[in-house]
Amino acid sequence: MGRGRRGILKAAAIGILSIMGASGASAQDKVKVGMLPVSSALPFYVAQDMGYFAAEKIEAEGVTIPSIALLIQALVTNEADVIANLSTGDGTNINSRRPNTVTYISLNGQSAKYLTDQFIVRADVKAESLKDLKGARIASVPGAGSLAAARESLKANGLKEGDYALSEQQLPQHMALLKAGTFEAAFTFEPFATMAVQAGVARRLEGGVIAHYLLGSPDKLAFGAGGGLNGSFIQKRPDVARRFAAAWYKALDLIDKEPEKVRPLLTKYLSTPADIAGIVPLVKFLPVPKMTSENIADFQALVDFNVKIGLVPAAFDVKTELRGY
Repeated sequence: MGRGRRGILKAAAIGILSIMGASGASAQDKVKVGMLPVSSALPFYVAQDMGYFAAEKIEAEGVTIPSIALLIQALVTNEADVIANLSTGDGTNINSRRPNTVTYISLNGQSAKYLTDQFIVRADVKAESLKDLKGARIASVPGAGSLAAARESLKANGLKEGDYALSEQQLPQHMALLKAGTFEAAFTFEPFATMAVQAGVARRLEGGVIAHYLLGSPDKLAFGAGGGLNGSFIQKRPDVARRFAAAWYKALDLIDKEPEKVRPLLTKYLSTPADIAGIVPLVKFLPVPKMTSENIADFQALVDFNVKIGLVPAAFDVKTELRGY
């Protein structure tokens, strides 16, 4: 083959590679997002439905994961780049053992106003406050942190272990278990509490108990979960991580400013009945850049409680697992 022909072929090959490179650069970056199928996964669906991911050239794939243990596993094995709603107790626990496993870019604040955690009682149970649960069988959100929060709330109301029977039960089963008479009360989360109340099966006894009894005030924000990025994802694809955070923050802003606009997505994606989606309380989705010093101190206090009960093995500075974009 002559030099002239080789030169033409080389130039053609370079041209093809250039076109392929340009195409690749404009393609969407794929990001896998693991999530529990509950209302705190809402930011993912908002960013997806409103085109915020697409605007940042991101193709986000949501993967429903049924348990916190499997969420952690997905992070450790790099099967998930992002976790939409990981409990902070479990996130801090893995970070204390395996640094930078997850970095929170937003936290979910819950309180008496931003209602998530609460005690409900069967409609026919004559209880007016938590102290009236002496002798009750209580279903609880699964997990060591949730059980400890329930026990601490009951302890603050004069009840010690043995005064009641606390049992882990999967959240979707709480209403059925109350209705069947298996339990008199439940320490539960939204939207399951509102569903039970609206069905006439239960009534609320007290909401925002984690903020009230662990942080000292029902008006404080207890940051029990949040959205986080896999440390490996941040390290290997920092620009994609930055763009993902930008889309995520747009979703949080819309939820905060126009909650009624996004409530239908609870029905569309999270199997929440339309009448419940319209009234179910939403947490305070707070981007890390908007956290105040008081917010960070309250988050630290919650983690310190988890250290006290052994969920987190040693003292931990929460600032090391927070990152704003």
